[in-house]
Parts: sequence; C-alpha cells; structure tokens
Amino acid sequence: MKTLEKVSIGHGIEIAYTDEGKSDKVLIFIHGLANYHGVWTKNTEELQHHFRCISIDLPGNGLSSKSTERPYSLFFYAECIQLMMKELQIEKAFLVGHSMGGHIAMIFALRYPNLLEKLILLAPSGFEQFSSLERNWMKQLMDMGSFLISDESSLVNAIQNSFYKNSHQQSSKIIHDLKSYFPQHKGLHWSKMVRANIHAMLDEQIGAFLIELKLPVLVIFGKEDAMIPNKMIHPLETTESIAKKAVALIPDSELHFIPQAGHFVQMEASNSCNKLMLEFLKK
Repeated sequence: MKTLEKVSIGHGIEIAYTDEGKSDKVLIFIHGLANYHGVWTKNTEELQHHFRCISIDLPGNGLSSKSTERPYSLFFYAECIQLMMKELQIEKAFLVGHSMGGHIAMIFALRYPNLLEKLILLAPSGFEQFSSLERNWMKQLMDMGSFLISDESSLVNAIQNSFYKNSHQQSSKIIHDLKSYFPQHKGLHWSKMVRANIHAMLDEQIGAFLIELKLPVLVIFGKEDAMIPNKMIHPLETTESIAKKAVALIPDSELHFIPQAGHFVQMEASNSCNKLMLEFLKK
C-alpha cells in the first residue's frame, strides 16, 4: 500500500490521501461505497505524469477518521472535500468520481461550481432514479440484510460482482487491502456508515438538477456493468439506457461505453479510461 498523508479539516475529521505528481492542475479522485483510495492506482500511475493526483479515503473509510456520530450523507462528503481543498490551498480542481464517488462529485459540482474545472464520472450512481415507493422498498430490504455490505463476506461478494471478468488479481488486491482496514472499524460504525451511504444514494437524487451542471462532464461506463441499473427494481432498463437519458440532460457532456468491462471500469479497462480522461482533460 502507498504511504498516506493526512489533513485535518476541522470537527475532529482527518482525511487520508495519496498525493502524486507535480502540476498546478489537480485531479481529486473519489472512491465509491465502502471502498478506498487504492481503486485509482492504475489511473494515477499514468495521470501523475500530467497532473497532480490526489486520491482520498472518504471519512469513515480506509485510514480516514471514523465515528458513529457523522451523518455520512453525500452532502456531508461534498462538504468534507471542499474543506480539504481549502486546507490544502487548492483553488480549483478536476473531480474524478467512481460509483457513489461520482454521485458525490455531481453534488459537489452543483454546490461549488466555482471550485471546479471539469468533472469525470465513472459508472456513477445518481443517474438511476428511484420513486418514493422504490426507495422505501429498498430500505426495507436493507433492514432485512439485503443491499448491505456489513461484513467481510458481503464485502468480498460485492467487489467480485463489480468485475465483468472477475479479474482475480485486481479484485483480490482490493479485497486484501479493505480487509486490512476491517480491524480498525468497529462493527457499529461500519454498518451505520454503509447504511447511511445507501440511504443517501437513494434520497439525495439529482436527476432534476443535471441540467444545472454547466461545466464540461465526461462519463464512462463499462458495457457489462452489473450494478447499474438495479436489476430487481428496473429489470427493463440497461446501463446504456440509464446513462444516455441522464447524459442527455447535461449541457456540456460526452458519454463512452467500454466493452468487456464491468462496474470497476477504471480498473478493468484502465488503459482505455486513461486515454479518454487525458483527451478530455487536455481539451
């Protein structure tokens, strides 16, 4: 694992992060649900030659601060990233978000547009919309133990199902690293955080506000994404239909699908993603 630095953003919160590359152009990478900075390694290895790359552990994850007292909403995470930028004296950045991290990045862009240059979203949550009935049903299922990454076993299953090819080398690296963090998580904290995260992804919907994203946006999905859409709730939808409807609402956007790649598209198809990101960032 890479050596992490830490920055205090106040309120007793420390954010752990890696900081690679030398440039006045800053990329901030935001991981998804119950994950950590390491999901970006294959991207920052290349992009650090062109940009300063900061990969964070969101509060409650990895080696960042943990507490049962935090709200762990997407708005909370967006505020934490804004405070981190202030502490690191970063006036403007490019945000890169995966899955829930993409959802957070969009909320950040809507709240703090003056702090961003461009936005890159990889298999983001937030595009798929849920009715109040669907949200309540999913929460009830979660209360019965479904849709919840509550222990090591469910974490392993979630990671493996996020890869189209079930790449043992890549998925096992994530699983190994995340398991090493588990002893630092108290069970109550972990389950409360993940539950709050899932509630936030359901409740903090942004479909009606996508038209307000005025900055350039790049969206990348793996064609074989098994996580988006939720097949139980929206069996007639596809990854492509969900993505196309959402991206059509964003004024300055482009959408790419990468074949033979799943939800962790930035890892399974890192070369293709890096090429698309570089082309987009240098426009």
